[in-house]
Amino acid sequence: MTAPDKIVGKHIILRRFNHVDAPAVYDYAKLEEVSRWTITMPHPYPKLGALKFIMDANIKFNKNRQYNYAIVLKGKRDEPIGGCSIHDIDWDNKNAYFGYVIGKKHWGKGYATEAAGLMLELGFKILKLHKMAANVFPENPASERILKKYGMILEGVQRERYYRRGAWRDLLSYGILEKEYKKSTKY
Repeated sequence: MTAPDKIVGKHIILRRFNHVDAPAVYDYAKLEEVSRWTITMPHPYPKLGALKFIMDANIKFNKNRQYNYAIVLKGKRDEPIGGCSIHDIDWDNKNAYFGYVIGKKHWGKGYATEAAGLMLELGFKILKLHKMAANVFPENPASERILKKYGMILEGVQRERYYRRGAWRDLLSYGILEKEYKKSTKY
């Protein structure tokens, strides 16, 4: 099973990252206000980090191991305002995680919500996954609301899972099964 190179939503387009996206990725990734909500984005973000991320993302995409997409605004410049992915794919058991990040100046406009919906649709309708999961820090209620909006269920708390910015932080684990997704959407 493979994912498409481009997914068109109502307000956003998800497309594969390319090397010319590196400056835009760096611009949002370098901000502590953005990276603090992610599990994998370091702070400070290295200057060449975006280019390395894009190269790694495309290798994994080509091998069907992880699908990273740039989030661009429909009808605007083809410049990423964020990114989203389906990752940690377990093809044998048909489950995966997904995540999203949006640049600070685009917060509160529904783009993360739309990207999350497109990731769930990709996972269940195209990749034929059985289960999808996402993790969120408890201090990020906006992201938690997005997961709940799509019918995801809190499955547990990973206590003191990550050491970030001088403190141990819990992680909330959410999940949704394909049959639950079908019930909660116009599948």
